[in-house]
Amino acid sequence: LQLVFYALLITGTEIVLAYINGTTISLKAILLHFFPSIKGYWYFSAYFCLFFFMPIFNYMVQNIEKNILKKIGIVVLILFCGVNLIRESVTGIYNGYSFLWLTVLYIIGAYLAKYKTLEELTVKKSFLGYAICILITILSKIIIHILTEIVLGKAVVVGIFAKYNSPTMLLAAVFLLSAFSKMKIGEGFSKVISFVSPLAFGVYLIHCHPYIFELMNGAFVWIANAPVYLGVIYILASALGIFVVCIILDWLRSLLFKLLKMKQFAAWIERIIGIFIGWVCGLLHISLNDEKENNTEEEKVE
Repeated sequence: LQLVFYALLITGTEIVLAYINGTTISLKAILLHFFPSIKGYWYFSAYFCLFFFMPIFNYMVQNIEKNILKKIGIVVLILFCGVNLIRESVTGIYNGYSFLWLTVLYIIGAYLAKYKTLEELTVKKSFLGYAICILITILSKIIIHILTEIVLGKAVVVGIFAKYNSPTMLLAAVFLLSAFSKMKIGEGFSKVISFVSPLAFGVYLIHCHPYIFELMNGAFVWIANAPVYLGVIYILASALGIFVVCIILDWLRSLLFKLLKMKQFAAWIERIIGIFIGWVCGLLHISLNDEKENNTEEEKVE
């Protein structure tokens, strides 16, 4: 419902502004902005696909032996983290922006949760591991840049270890997960997190909408001309500003949804879909049973 709400709101605002300014918008642009999952929202699209496979993956993790599951995990990581660094088209994982990579992360997360693999890591060790992974990633960019310029005459594949599916980024994510899962948070900060966390998805939906992306394209180029220390401050301040504005907007959206009782409406829609799926499954069950009975009668006749 959030996705539909922002697609309608942002695309509608775009059309109104275009009318006021006397500009035209192509039908293709309107359709892409109204259905942003076609060209944007890669995470939402990937998670949407993953959602239907979660029961299968959960069953697999719960029922396959630990050693076999570990071997499967090693093969998958070699394929998607190792081979993919050499040639991305082999796996079609698109630098980690895909349903396949999200599937890999889900299975890894399920394995870590089931076997408590990260329990021995302390918060300090986890942050240290994260820092080392990030340092290796930064150094790899510098070293690859220098070596490829010397050997090939130009810098190529510089960001190979900065991709979502690189080994260093994956390990960094695991260490970060370990650190935050063990941190002791004060009551005051816990309340802030409880308030912000339900609105975080709205931040993603707003600032990653194709039209908003177009508006922000090139808006922060001026930061590149600032001194390094100021550039870092400007980047952090800009990110924080975008986050706060989007949080406020989604908070207002949540108040509107409460007023319109959208949660109850969504539950009703879910029940209708459940009834429909049950009806379809019932029909399929009846048709399969009829087919079996017909086959049995034919066999008896023969």
